[in-house]
Amino acid sequence: NKDKDEMKQLAKAFSELGFKLVATAGSAKAIKSMGIDVEVVGKMHERSVDIIQQIKKGRIHMVINTMTQNQGKSVVHDGFKIRRATVEHAIPCLTSLDTAWEVLNVLEFMRERRLVYSLAIQDYVGGGYDLA
Repeated sequence: NKDKDEMKQLAKAFSELGFKLVATAGSAKAIKSMGIDVEVVGKMHERSVDIIQQIKKGRIHMVINTMTQNQGKSVVHDGFKIRRATVEHAIPCLTSLDTAWEVLNVLEFMRERRLVYSLAIQDYVGGGYDLA
């Protein structure tokens, strides 16, 4: 809930890039209030189609799931189960809105072809670049 206002802006930006959005009820309601199309999926056992099932079926390609201070690390809460499912199914999971904004920036650069290439940091070592 603490992230809802910023999340709405982030959802709008991803939607404008052409991404299909899927969210649980509370987040979906906030996103829809911005006039953005979003598919509603349930948390664990809320609906016949829940977010974990969607992750397992390969319908979800990236998750943004911010942690709450009280519940974030507890194994009994949905957020933990969602994050665990992403790890088990090799799906990127962002737990910070700052990181999500940066991923969005990279995707925008790539779409606009402003990002021509990238190199791993080890490619710079021995290539005339001194990182020390």
